Amino acid sequence: MSRLSVCVMSMVVAVAAVSSSTLAHSKHVIEVFDVDTLTSTVETVPMAPAPAATPPIRIPNPIPGPFVMPAGFGCSFDVLASPEGKSYITEFDDRRMVISNAYVTFTNLDSGTTYVQHSTYKVTETLLDADRLGIVADGRIFFQLYPGDSGPFGTVGGDGALYLMEGTSTSTLDLGTFILTSFSFKGTATDLCALLAG
Repeated sequence: MSRLSVCVMSMVVAVAAVSSSTLAHSKHVIEVFDVDTLTSTVETVPMAPAPAATPPIRIPNPIPGPFVMPAGFGCSFDVLASPEGKSYITEFDDRRMVISNAYVTFTNLDSGTTYVQHSTYKVTETLLDADRLGIVADGRIFFQLYPGDSGPFGTVGGDGALYLMEGTSTSTLDLGTFILTSFSFKGTATDLCALLAG
């Protein structure tokens, strides 16, 4: 018997002093009274099935072509990122997952110094509330952080930061300001700007 049916039955017995019949396991029973005669009838109403969860949707996530991260938005110099590989997005009812396997060549456009990163990771994004997005990244990935973001070593200042990270990081993005308000990680974080500066 459902909780709703028990409540309805208890009220009916107390007010009308009549007994109710036993409910079928998968049905609600609603007691219907004719106030003038105090007679009762029983209507059996089938319960609607519980809504099924939406099946996850997996779609390709096109890898962008080469793009420049300008000075002041990662390093003190312009950095060209040239990624190649594959990426997919899986959409669930309550979260989104991005899985990627790509090689990214980073180039200091002032000196020509390059570094190749093999990025292989899973990122899970979950809407925490109307204003915040939770982000969990597992694997090898690079992070571009802006001044004011929370980063692996505290608040990012100056020209921002680029980190090559391996392990698990958890961060929170403010959807109003697009600033990372928290950042924690377990693993290693390498300063990409320092690698490219030499």
